[in-house]
Amino acid sequence: MNLVIDHTFIENLLKYHPTSSAINSDSTIRIFTNKKNNFLITRRYLEILKEKISTDISHDAFQQIITFMIDRKNDTSKDLNESDKIEDVISEFKRLRNLFEKEEPILFVFYHIENPEEKLVNLPYINILDKSSNFHANLLFELAENGVFKINYFHANNDQDIEFIFTSALSLFKKISKLTIYERDCDFHNNPILANLLKIKNKEIYTRAWDRSGSYSDLITEIKCIQSKFGGSIITYLTKDRSSIHERRLLLRNIVIDSDHNLSSITARNKSWTLTVYIEQEIEKYTDKNSTFFKLQMNGK
Repeated sequence: MNLVIDHTFIENLLKYHPTSSAINSDSTIRIFTNKKNNFLITRRYLEILKEKISTDISHDAFQQIITFMIDRKNDTSKDLNESDKIEDVISEFKRLRNLFEKEEPILFVFYHIENPEEKLVNLPYINILDKSSNFHANLLFELAENGVFKINYFHANNDQDIEFIFTSALSLFKKISKLTIYERDCDFHNNPILANLLKIKNKEIYTRAWDRSGSYSDLITEIKCIQSKFGGSIITYLTKDRSSIHERRLLLRNIVIDSDHNLSSITARNKSWTLTVYIEQEIEKYTDKNSTFFKLQMNGK
């Protein structure tokens, strides 16, 4: 996850922030040391951090933190070098979001929003001191801190609560153009909780070939139902190898949602499922096997 932090985050990291609790300090350290996080720094924003940072913090300590963040950048962060000419940091944040939207979401981590207008820039941010204020903020926080968010059936009072999990994952991105589904049974078109996901324009489904009719008519009917109901294009791939498909997994760029139950059964009424949401920088680990599947011909041949 790409993070932009404010000066109070650094102050808390160094345990100088007067209002921070031990729990918040520990959380800050976990966010800072999470290897799945990259910290976005521009020259102009670095100057602002220097201006706002507490005078109790030594220059050497501040510089060590900044050096660590710069060293942690991955290859996608390299075109941030020329940003010192950007006068408006809010505009720069907007530019950063457009730059990274094809890769992964940017999470803006603040302790305090000093300028209320910053809330109006329509960027994903989280105030860590209020991390439990809503589900979406808590999802973002858990992904930044631990790289994983887990939710069980007993956390959901109704189907709308479960649907919000998926819409929150979707909202991390400005636009999602492709959904990849691994589902051995592929019988989920009647589950309304998945509606927002299935409306994504391009869908790829990977499923099993065994124990189906010779012409795959049952599967073709399911795929046609999904397409008729939600639109977009669907390409379906099959495997006869039982060791190649068992998981129930959704891929949204580098966001992975795993279910320990059939997707058709993820409802408030069912009392036995767990969903795990996490960020995976090496998404190829999950997609390398795709080439071993064969494409379903919708005419059944």
